[in-house]
Amino acid sequence: MNLTRAARLIRLRVIVMAVALAGLLDWLRLNGAGESLVWSAIDFENFAQPRPVLPERAAADLEAAVRLLAENGWPFRLHATYDETIRMDLAVLERTGAFPGGVRWILDHAETISPESIDRVAALGGAISVQHRMAYQGRDFAERHGPELRRCPGVPDSRPDGRRRAAVPT
Repeated sequence: MNLTRAARLIRLRVIVMAVALAGLLDWLRLNGAGESLVWSAIDFENFAQPRPVLPERAAADLEAAVRLLAENGWPFRLHATYDETIRMDLAVLERTGAFPGGVRWILDHAETISPESIDRVAALGGAISVQHRMAYQGRDFAERHGPELRRCPGVPDSRPDGRRRAAVPT
């Protein structure tokens, strides 16, 4: 099904409203949204393939979804493998300014996240969920990206200022 951007946002609004109504039931609880809030704004982690280039509309699509979720207090997850996608995601989150109120969010994967992006995630109160994918795709990753990107944050480490990285193995 090929939905327009407006149709996708309407569908997300309907889900938010339905869950709000269902929240009146004691036996139904929602955990949040994600990890693919909008298809245009996710990359994939097949390291045997070139890094995907996101369409120009990706940031606008993501911002509309994030604003809707933040307005309704929904936590969410964002699928982001490459730092290029992560930097776009963080720019959207910084523009929304929605997070001082406590809406929780997580970047999923983040295999090539830069130290600068980690600091931005921490400043916005986000978290990073790193999987063990490199145990299975490390060779493809190294062959495609070379040694300059062998900085995958698979295990949390301490920053020079003593803060812990936001990464948590899953």
